[in-house]
Amino acid sequence: MLDANGEARAEVFRLMWDPGVSASTGPSESHLVKTYIWPKASAGLRSKIEAIDNFEAFATRIESAFEQLLLCSSEIRDRATIAADFERRRGVSRLVREIPNAADRAGDALARSSLRVHHDFAELEKAFRRIAAPDDLFTALLERHAQVQKAKKPDGKREWVEHAANGGIFVRPAYRIEEIKLHGPRRRPYRFSTVRSFIRDLSNAKA
Repeated sequence: MLDANGEARAEVFRLMWDPGVSASTGPSESHLVKTYIWPKASAGLRSKIEAIDNFEAFATRIESAFEQLLLCSSEIRDRATIAADFERRRGVSRLVREIPNAADRAGDALARSSLRVHHDFAELEKAFRRIAAPDDLFTALLERHAQVQKAKKPDGKREWVEHAANGGIFVRPAYRIEEIKLHGPRRRPYRFSTVRSFIRDLSNAKA
C-alpha cells in the first residue's frame, strides 16, 4: 500500500500516515481531503480529487432532481404527476440551469481518466446535456431511470414508478418519500475515511 508504483493510492496512504490525520474525526470525507490531503497532494492526485469533486457536483444534482420528482409524486396521490407539477417544485429551475454546466466541468475534469470511466460518464452525461427546461429534465430523469433499472443484473429491475397514459407517473408505494434528506457534497464513498480508519487500527495494534 506504500509502494510508489501504486500511484495515487500510495500517495494517499503516505499523506494520511501522519498521526494527526489518523486521529482526526472530521465530519466527512470532503472535510478530510480538504484539510489533510489537498494541501500536500501532488499535481496528479489533485487532478484526481478535482475529477471526483466535479463528478459529484454533476451526479448529485441529478440525484437531487430525481428526489424532487419522487417527492412530488409522493405528495400527489389522486392523479399522475406530470411535468408541470415537477416544474413548480422549488429548486427545479435552478437544477435545469446547473446540470449542463456541471456536466461540462465534470467532462473536462475527467479528460485524463480511463476509457471505462469515460464510457460510464458519457452514458450518464448524454442523457442530461441538452436539457433546457423542466419538462426536458422530467423526461431525462425518467428515461435514465428506466435505462438503469433495465440494465441491472440478472434480468433487469422494475422501475420505481408506474407510467400513465398522459405521460405522467405514479411513484410506487415502496419508493414514496416524505422529505428530501440533506446530503454532503459527496454521496459516493471514495475510501478516504476507510484509509484513515485502517491506519488508526494498525497504529493501535502496534501500540
